[in-house]
Amino acid sequence: MNGFEKLLNFEQRLIWDRDYAHEKWWVRIPVAVLRSVLYLRQEFSSGELNLRAMSLVYTTILSLVPLLAFSFSVLKGFGVQNQVEPVLLEYFAALGPEKSVEITGKIVEFVNNIDVRVLGAVGLGLLVYTIVTLMQKIEVAFNHAWHVRSHRTFAERFTTFISVLTVGPLLVFAALAITGSVMHNSLMESITAFEPVGTIAAQVTRLAPYLLVIGAFTFFYILIPNTRVRFASALSGGVVAGLLWETAGYIFAYFVATATKYQAVYATFGTAMFFMIWMYVSWLILLVGASVSYYVQHPRIVIARARKWRFNFESFEEVALAVVADIVTRHYAHEPPLDVERLSESRQVPPEMIDKVLSALIDTDLIRPTSDVPPAYVLAVPPEETRVVDTLLALRRYQPPGSKRVDPREDTLIAGLRAQIDAGLEGVFGDLTLKDFACGNADSDPAAGPAPATTALFDRA
Repeated sequence: MNGFEKLLNFEQRLIWDRDYAHEKWWVRIPVAVLRSVLYLRQEFSSGELNLRAMSLVYTTILSLVPLLAFSFSVLKGFGVQNQVEPVLLEYFAALGPEKSVEITGKIVEFVNNIDVRVLGAVGLGLLVYTIVTLMQKIEVAFNHAWHVRSHRTFAERFTTFISVLTVGPLLVFAALAITGSVMHNSLMESITAFEPVGTIAAQVTRLAPYLLVIGAFTFFYILIPNTRVRFASALSGGVVAGLLWETAGYIFAYFVATATKYQAVYATFGTAMFFMIWMYVSWLILLVGASVSYYVQHPRIVIARARKWRFNFESFEEVALAVVADIVTRHYAHEPPLDVERLSESRQVPPEMIDKVLSALIDTDLIRPTSDVPPAYVLAVPPEETRVVDTLLALRRYQPPGSKRVDPREDTLIAGLRAQIDAGLEGVFGDLTLKDFACGNADSDPAAGPAPATTALFDRA
């Protein structure tokens, strides 16, 4: 084992495998920050974030002008269309004063030149298609960051996209207009003449770009992923992405200002090259913020993934019984059923492992998914009549799709051994039902949770 492998093993034991839930806050907070950084490193090393950011750059270039034309038409109805150019100048400020003015002027010129009347049905359809394609790619990228497997229906996508394309720009430009009018109000000017109010107002004005960017990112993180995102999680990702975006803007502006050699080599293509690089950096930061939001909302799932579970037969059975016990307990407590993420958090087992277990339980007709999005899971058998031994035997005889099973019927030794194992299970569990197993016994309170006798099994799972 070389030094690098030893370092990775040390990181695994110290950061991921160790439980810090009962440590002091000054230990838990640095560990949580370090875990989030290492999680982002893993996301980068997989290459998915980079590939999706580059894909979004390509689609954005195709749909940028139609997208702005659509937003421009909406903003025109509210009389704030003149705010488009200042916002574009602010976005492209990282490219330097000359390049930002040049690119903004070209984009605004293209937008103004779009005349829907001369496009025809096919041209208008292509225009809308490029916008929808961009929004779909953004949703898929955010769903990947949130490890969401199901996508919205067409009707849901249409509603969400319309909200993003209309409400989003309107809120941004309305915030800019309100901020400008308030700061130049005579009453506000008289108030800021007194100290320290004037100094505080000046600092707030400096922070306004950060706050607007953070607010926009938070809005995206709540609305776009096809899952429920808590405001605190979205705000955490928005703060990280907003700070990264503003910081990257300063760094990129310095890079562009000092990249005279590239200008000499690429000549007029240099502006286009810097434009695409800055768009790539922007999308990458946006996806990084989405990953941070996911970690903040589901830290136990991230930790479970990082612990590098390896399936063996015993762990598969244990997790399956633990999942069944959770479903049975919630059934008798009249509580809402659990989905994959909540089952994963409950047992601190990676969602991929929960998925395999759920597939086996569904194929053996023990549970069934609900029609919710994402689906939750409920019992498909009466727990007071279904024995634990029958559940174990069904899992042991489960054959995943595409797998091949050796038929041991002609081998009397194997057949006899299997019969002894089945008889042994019958002797251990007898007529113990799923209800007795999950709730203690038939006379106990079902809402009290799993029996103490099964606690060790669940802890190991």
